[in-house]
Parts: sequence; C-alpha cells; structure tokens
Amino acid sequence: MEDPDSISETPARQAVGLFAASAQVPAREDVEIAAAVLCEDSDALMAMFDVTVDLRRSVETTTSTMRLGTSFERLRAFAASRIGAGDIATLERLVGGRLPEDCERRIQAAREDALLKGHHLATAADHYAADVMRSLSSLLGLPDGAMTLAVPIGFETASVRDVPFLCFLDPDMTEASYA
Repeated sequence: MEDPDSISETPARQAVGLFAASAQVPAREDVEIAAAVLCEDSDALMAMFDVTVDLRRSVETTTSTMRLGTSFERLRAFAASRIGAGDIATLERLVGGRLPEDCERRIQAAREDALLKGHHLATAADHYAADVMRSLSSLLGLPDGAMTLAVPIGFETASVRDVPFLCFLDPDMTEASYA
C-alpha cells in the first residue's frame, strides 16, 4: 500500500470502492486476486465482500422487504452524540477504522476554534452520516441519494452487527447502548 494512512486504504473503504465502481457485483475471484495484491488485510476485505454479496443477493431475490430504522437523521444524531462524548473510537470502528476525511477535518477545526466548536461538531456529524449513507448505497447497490434502506423480511440484523458500514442496517446500532 502506498499510503497506509489514506482513508481509502482501509479494507472496509476498499470494499465500498469496489461496489461503488461497478454497477454489478464484481466476480469474487477477481476481487480475491486484487485484494491479495493491493490490500494489507485481504481477509477483512474478502469477509466484507462476501457478507455484502450475500445480502445483495437476498435483497435482489426477494419480493418482500422491510424498511429499517437507518436514516441520515438517525445516523447524524448518533454521530453527534458520540462526537459530543468524545467517543471517536466507536465511530471509527463502525466504519472500518477511520473517519471520513471531512469529518476528521471538522473535529480538528472544533479543537482549534472554540467560538465555532458547536458548528464544527455538528458539521462533522453531518459528514459522518452522509458518508455512511453513501457507503451503504454503494454496498447495497441503491440509487444515488437513496435514503430508505430495505432488507428481506426475516433478515437477522445481528448477522451484520460486526461488519463495517453494514452494522448500521441494525436499527438498534444507532442507540447509545451500542456505543
């Protein structure tokens, strides 16, 4: 990896990038080869890839879906509560290891500018929520700007609770008790 500190280099963000770049699910073999060459933690990328592909297939093959409680507003409120509590580690863990760049910049700006701290922290939460929604849309193959996430009836949200980004499909994940 050229820049280990780059936000685009975490396995979770690489998986998001794979799905964002392709209208169709890439072949597993192709992803496996690329991951082995380009990714420090190819096992993590492949695990996320497999879970995402399974979920996408189940969504594509079902006629009945249920709407989950995941929304920009809930994600923003959750991010604001964690940022306000100084719990950046939880937010990083839930997106695979690193905050979105814009979010990081706003948190840093809040540390440096006491007068606009509230504004910067609120904007950081906005950036976090937008990043998660955009990533979920890419992973699940939703149209740009989609704000309603749906999964098949009977879907066990616990199955994705430990998967970066997909963990937010669990409507309880944005509750403080999961922080």
